[in-house]
Amino acid sequence: MNKRTPFLLLSSAALLAACSAQEMQDFGAAGMLGAIAGCASAKATGGDCARGASYGAASGVATKLFNDMLIEHRARRLKDKEAVATAYKKEKGSAVPDQSEVTRYETSTEPDAVVEGGMRYILTSQIALLQGLKEPEVLLEEELQLYDNVDTDNMLRSVRKPVNEDSKTGGEFDNQFAFILPDGIPEGVYPVRTKVYVNGKEKRDYATAMQVVFIHHFPSQQRIASR
Repeated sequence: MNKRTPFLLLSSAALLAACSAQEMQDFGAAGMLGAIAGCASAKATGGDCARGASYGAASGVATKLFNDMLIEHRARRLKDKEAVATAYKKEKGSAVPDQSEVTRYETSTEPDAVVEGGMRYILTSQIALLQGLKEPEVLLEEELQLYDNVDTDNMLRSVRKPVNEDSKTGGEFDNQFAFILPDGIPEGVYPVRTKVYVNGKEKRDYATAMQVVFIHHFPSQQRIASR
């Protein structure tokens, strides 16, 4: 038995204890499909079927939980387009360009240290959009992406939302995604990435990680850490 197996079993037991009969059936199906896919993938690459099935089952449960999870979104304007244009000309000593640019993109998470599961996880971005002279309208969007803790190229969930939908003009914005981490997420480090789009084109990105760890054996409690 590998070191990960006890944690997976504890997570599954706690999850099933909190679920209705229908939810148990749904999570069981998700885990079973993940286990089958994990075993097949491991065997195709010369790996161990049992180990692959274990990882696959955990990934299947995580996918189910992340897709059922409510992700809230909020965006608000901090400065208008004129303020951003004035700051740009002062810093660069040049005129505003024809095409729009993201001149600032800073992202933070809360909590940024270990906290108990069930609390809100908030990712907040400060985005400054310089509106180009030849673009009368400009749409700013941000996308949140959550990835698997084992296959870190496997995106489990993504949400893409407009930041300046009402005005479609430049400015400085505060954009926020928030969710409550569900009980039963298998322990591990889950990559968290964001992307910023201007008129549909990717302009900036950011990467961090969310670590889920157990702090009690049973009933299951968890903590998350962003690093």
